[in-house]
Amino acid sequence: MANTLAKPRTAKFDNAKAFLILCVVFGHGLNPYLSSPGVKWAHLWLYTFHMPAFIFLGGLFAKRTVNISPFNFKKVFSYFLLGMFIKSTIYLTGYFCGRNPKFNLFSENGVAWYIFVMAAHLLIAHVLRNFNRKKVLCTSILLALLVGYADQIGNTMVFSRIIVFFPVFYLGYITDKDKLLKILNKPAVRILSLVFLIAFTVGLYFVITKVYSLRYVFTGNNPYYEFGAEWEPYGALLRLGCFGVSALMSFSLLAIMPNKRVPLMTHTGGNTLQVYALHRQIQLIIDALFLRELLSSAQPRYILVVTMLVSVVLTLALSPEAVSYVLYPCTSWQRFFSPLIRWFKK
Repeated sequence: MANTLAKPRTAKFDNAKAFLILCVVFGHGLNPYLSSPGVKWAHLWLYTFHMPAFIFLGGLFAKRTVNISPFNFKKVFSYFLLGMFIKSTIYLTGYFCGRNPKFNLFSENGVAWYIFVMAAHLLIAHVLRNFNRKKVLCTSILLALLVGYADQIGNTMVFSRIIVFFPVFYLGYITDKDKLLKILNKPAVRILSLVFLIAFTVGLYFVITKVYSLRYVFTGNNPYYEFGAEWEPYGALLRLGCFGVSALMSFSLLAIMPNKRVPLMTHTGGNTLQVYALHRQIQLIIDALFLRELLSSAQPRYILVVTMLVSVVLTLALSPEAVSYVLYPCTSWQRFFSPLIRWFKK
């Protein structure tokens, strides 16, 4: 979600990021209504690709940050500040909305995990930048499969997600953007991608009650024993299979994205960081004021439609450039705190 796209911007990737951030907002909006199969179907469908695709794109456009030497630790610190901002404001919002939230400085299972993981991935990729790429990728996949057997890692310092999603980030980092675009834009690839997306979406609907527990595989922070007795023995194979599903879903969605600028959509794709950082706090307020009561007894199709409409409005409302100034103390902390820094130096 980091605004790291180099100029001139590529409309296809901005359009993809706009779609992905809408999926993030929509998915979080569905959290209170996961009792019905219809909502579970949409929820698991989102989980199969939305964060892996974001992390892949983060790696795709992180080459300049990763390769620069000496490494820009100030950027990593900006991510740390932003993650703490998100973590703290969501906690405070939940508290004032009567949710009785918990705050753990060294554990994170909420929205902020992605920001901390991105900071770690940038640093790790920089350290490994001169190593053999195939060996790094294969080793990182192996570690991602093995970490599921370590029951105590989980959400602590987001270690599990750092390890599980690093192969996805690294794959983006070593991928040539121009070559990827040529493949994505081939007519046959776009047609096959659309067919796959339709088949997967429809097929998932009919088996959702049997496979919904697999959402824990896609989160990246759950040890294998939490998959349930039925799935636990196949934990590593399931994670490997989910890597494949996420790769196919992400690739297919990128393939069908428009190559031209789309009003509102392309602009939103260039400002996803602020949407990600601020949407959950507003969702908590809206839920507390009226939305949860309104949808508590509604049919699944109405829950999906209303939640999607609210998500679209919220995503567009948070995408203007002016909103980014809310994050200014985190994203431009040197400039923001420069008077204080100069005062201390004197």
